[in-house]
Amino acid sequence: MIKASQLSYAYGPCPIFSDLSFHINVGEIVAILGPNGAGKTTLMKVLCGDLLPTSGQVVFAGKPLRKWEPRKLAQRRAVLPQASTLDFAFNVEEVVLMGRTPHLQGGERPVDMQICRDALQRVDMLNYWGRLYTTLSGGERQRIHLARVLAQLWEIPAEMPSCLFLDEPTSNLDLSHQHSTLKVASEFVAKGHTSVIVLHDLNLALKHADRVIVLHRGKIHDQGPTAEVLTPDLIENVFGVKAHYVRIPGQNVYSVVTTSL
Repeated sequence: MIKASQLSYAYGPCPIFSDLSFHINVGEIVAILGPNGAGKTTLMKVLCGDLLPTSGQVVFAGKPLRKWEPRKLAQRRAVLPQASTLDFAFNVEEVVLMGRTPHLQGGERPVDMQICRDALQRVDMLNYWGRLYTTLSGGERQRIHLARVLAQLWEIPAEMPSCLFLDEPTSNLDLSHQHSTLKVASEFVAKGHTSVIVLHDLNLALKHADRVIVLHRGKIHDQGPTAEVLTPDLIENVFGVKAHYVRIPGQNVYSVVTTSL
């Protein structure tokens, strides 16, 4: 689905990361992890085409990212940024309908409105249809924008795999909606697509991500299956905290418990 080859990016003379190479397969969730300032968001912007790499190349769905026509690319990948700045008094349905823009030909169709309703239903926000976006809390706005990006990719068939990019999608959410948001990503991937997610919470990554890419000091410190990569040694070396695993009673699931050094 995505192949990154020797990617580097710098803001002026300041390198953010350099010489990163990896692949992301169809049908998996990959979490990008790392401490603050590791370059996670910048890497995601390069992978989805919002930024051009200083050097190296991204191949998306078999074609170099730079060769994709913007509208065609928008029909195959959707991006939920860390923060969505929107201060106009749009209704909720108008915000979600923005996700349908790459698919519209002259104006919205009844099917587009139904997709928006279905996307809102999926994030448990259908009752907010008609509400002013500016009256919503931070967490509610985050869920509306999740519905927007879902609407963008709602009807893409599995034979045309698409990618959902989520940058810290759980930052404004309570515990229940953190897990439900990542469950949405899992359901999307189960239909034959891919999701790339920037996360800070290691336990969310452990529960929901198939693989992780761990950034540290501008390099890939490690990458691979989540449970194999997120060892106590790695967590201490990268994040500066001691960690151990605790088995959740009655389940074959483990949780990371951390303490300061």
